[in-house]
Amino acid sequence: MHLITHIIGISAGILSIVSLFPQIHKIYTSKSAKDLSYGMLIGFLITSVLWTVYGLMTLEVIVFSVNMIMFLCSLLLFYLKRKYS
Repeated sequence: MHLITHIIGISAGILSIVSLFPQIHKIYTSKSAKDLSYGMLIGFLITSVLWTVYGLMTLEVIVFSVNMIMFLCSLLLFYLKRKYS
């Protein structure tokens, strides 16, 4: 059962990270981020930080790793929003 739990966690983490790639690609190629909300980005940044801290505090490597990458992706989105808006 423990293996299945890890497989589900890793799969969810990979899908979460990959789900941001189309948005990043669209903003980068279109050079437009006007439809992206600052509120959503700030909420996403805060959520990623909180999950990362939680992963550290509970020693959950998957939670920490995924949310650290999600935090970096959200920083990239925030940067692209400021650059192309």
